Amino acid sequence: MLIYFSVSIKIWKELLIFNHILIAKYLRVNRILYKKMKQNSTTYLKEFMEKFASNTGLYPEIPHPKRYLWTDAFAVCNYLELFERTNDESYIDLTLKLIYQVHHVLGKNRTDNPNLGWISGLEDEYGEKHPTIGGLRIGKEMKERLPTEPFNDPLELG
Repeated sequence: MLIYFSVSIKIWKELLIFNHILIAKYLRVNRILYKKMKQNSTTYLKEFMEKFASNTGLYPEIPHPKRYLWTDAFAVCNYLELFERTNDESYIDLTLKLIYQVHHVLGKNRTDNPNLGWISGLEDEYGEKHPTIGGLRIGKEMKERLPTEPFNDPLELG
């Protein structure tokens, strides 16, 4: 019992030291990042969003832009924040272009889906007026599983 107790204390001490080191590293990295962002967060955000626009095909525009619903939602907020900070109307243009792309990429069936057109099934004219009425896809690269297909743990939980 005494040996077990002393081993347990030794293990706990090592874990506490290890956790202390991890926390110290985390705080140091956080301070560096916060300092960098605080010094010039608008410039940092501009650079970050320029890379986002380029990497996803928003600007310059590409035939098949990469859209992903969650990151695009944050990007809309970031472009609006940049407009608020700079009063530069190009950020409003990027916001509207991004929303248009989201509607036309994620509001429509994938190109490899036999059902082409809007997810809602509406004709083009009506789908154009109500692009989200049938919902939006998430935008993942993998095809959506059909409701009749079984759940695949390795693929879906990855």
